[in-house]
Amino acid sequence: MSRLYHSLKGWVLVAFGCGLFLLQGGVGSVSAQGYLSSLLDPRSPLVCIPPLQGEVTIAPIWVSVLQGKETIPALGIAWDMRRDFFIRQPQLFLDTMVRLQTGRLGLRVNYELRDFAGDGPFQNLPNQFNGENRIDYSGIRIGADFDVYQRWLTRFGFNLDYSVYQTIFTETSQTLGGKKIQRSGPVTWGLHGSYNPVTSFLGASFICDARVRFPLTGAEVTEWRVSAGLRSPETVLGSWALKGGYKETYLRFRGYQFYNALNVATEVDVTMGGWFVEFAYYY
Repeated sequence: MSRLYHSLKGWVLVAFGCGLFLLQGGVGSVSAQGYLSSLLDPRSPLVCIPPLQGEVTIAPIWVSVLQGKETIPALGIAWDMRRDFFIRQPQLFLDTMVRLQTGRLGLRVNYELRDFAGDGPFQNLPNQFNGENRIDYSGIRIGADFDVYQRWLTRFGFNLDYSVYQTIFTETSQTLGGKKIQRSGPVTWGLHGSYNPVTSFLGASFICDARVRFPLTGAEVTEWRVSAGLRSPETVLGSWALKGGYKETYLRFRGYQFYNALNVATEVDVTMGGWFVEFAYYY
């Protein structure tokens, strides 16, 4: 079989060389070199080089801690984020994203800030010192999108995300001496979709997006996001869109803490959500 394979390989190379020789002699002014270079021309029907596309988004978002708690199952303790850790005030943040795409594969970099703080009397007792508490879930997230279906800005597919930062919860309102619980950045998988019909009115067209993520490793994150708005006409410089939407994130992570001289397992659950306005640029 090996001898037959090498024999066939040799005949294929000879035939290819003869073809180039005949082409060079029979075409006149067109050389074999010119023919080969034409095969490498992106405009050649034999070569398909997918175009590079880009997207940049900026979204001010008004986020609240909708609900949350810290529990110590072994001791039957549950502290509420709003009532016992005094994390009540909504915050205004700025979410940004840059995405580059070629063919069906896209690479993203997201930067999102989620930092909530609260303070109140130790163990909710009068005439006690004020404890300080904080939830920090902020930093850069790197993601990859693979589109199963794609047509212009309409696309549907799968995604994978890795958060470079850690998830951190600190408090001094319920634990004497305070504590810090942290977990490595979450890795998630998910689904995404964007719909932009070809039809338009006065050049503007409807566009909507949806994205959902589910936990794989690290801190557990389940998140969904929807938005809709209007997209401008396409120009040589690209197009832009103005959208509004809602985003909700469920965060869960575990750790250990000292409580009454015992090292016990503890768990933090937080749900954050808010409305946003998004400006998007497509190229």
